[in-house]
Amino acid sequence: LADQMQSLVSENVEMRLFRFFREQYGRKTEFKISLSKKDVAAAIGTTPETLSRLLLRLKKQGRVVWEGRDVKMGMIDD
Repeated sequence: LADQMQSLVSENVEMRLFRFFREQYGRKTEFKISLSKKDVAAAIGTTPETLSRLLLRLKKQGRVVWEGRDVKMGMIDD
């Protein structure tokens, strides 16, 4: 719980999303996600609306495309 609180305080939503993907799916560039966007938003401590805006921005940048259950990763800053 303390680690989750530290993450929420010190990391922005984008960093938390990429960390979540890496923890759940490793360093794959393509994977099928079993959670809804609402559930992912809750897991990274944000609202579904904020996650949707982030995903739209990341798609425009060519970094993440989430269509249905398929997620494709482009360039990621670590």
